[in-house]
Amino acid sequence: MRLANDFYRIETYEECESGAVVRLKLNSEHVIYRAHFPNQPVTPGVCMIEMLTELMEKRIGKPLFLCKVRNIKFLNKLSPAAVPVISISFSYQVETGETAKYAVRGEIFGDEQVFAKLSVTYE
Repeated sequence: MRLANDFYRIETYEECESGAVVRLKLNSEHVIYRAHFPNQPVTPGVCMIEMLTELMEKRIGKPLFLCKVRNIKFLNKLSPAAVPVISISFSYQVETGETAKYAVRGEIFGDEQVFAKLSVTYE
């Protein structure tokens, strides 16, 4: 299930040489938030990972498969009611071999706090 244009919308998207910085507006009315959790919505960690995946796919222009999670730290609860606009910054390195792999480091943050730090590999 793709989350873009439903769970979140891209407000700004700025590419840099090795990644991007993206500002997103979360949809607090999305069905996922009604289930997780009613009257106190919290963004599920799997949705944070999927947002990073979709943005990385946009950056390189092809579908990716998450093949390795090196490290993920969920540092603060992300409630779309309290913080409706977030930013995701990420950078990547290409690891060559039989199949190209993309080692990605990302951070999900608001104006005042960091919600998650991710270090994953896609192929």
